[in-house]
Amino acid sequence: MRKTGKIIYCLRNAKDQCVSYYHHLVNLDKVYQGMTHSLTFNDYFEKVHRVRAVAEFGLWEEHALDWLAHRGQENILFLTYEDLSEDTGEGAEEDSVLPGSP
Repeated sequence: MRKTGKIIYCLRNAKDQCVSYYHHLVNLDKVYQGMTHSLTFNDYFEKVHRVRAVAEFGLWEEHALDWLAHRGQENILFLTYEDLSEDTGEGAEEDSVLPGSP
């Protein structure tokens, strides 16, 4: 990975991501041509997280682990979705500055 650009990577809690992606699939039933109409959460969980057969863009954990392998790299700031949603903005500037940023 190039080390010249500055990157902010926001990671979401795995449980929240799982529920969110399920609702995404169900809400886009027309796009998926009826494939998700009767999809229950249990069916989804079984296919994605046990059989690993539904993850359209790859598995969340593989994506997260690929990025987390770069922790400590000066040009990447890692944040969590949960931290961002709880932060009132008071200190976000202080804590979220990439080294070398103006």
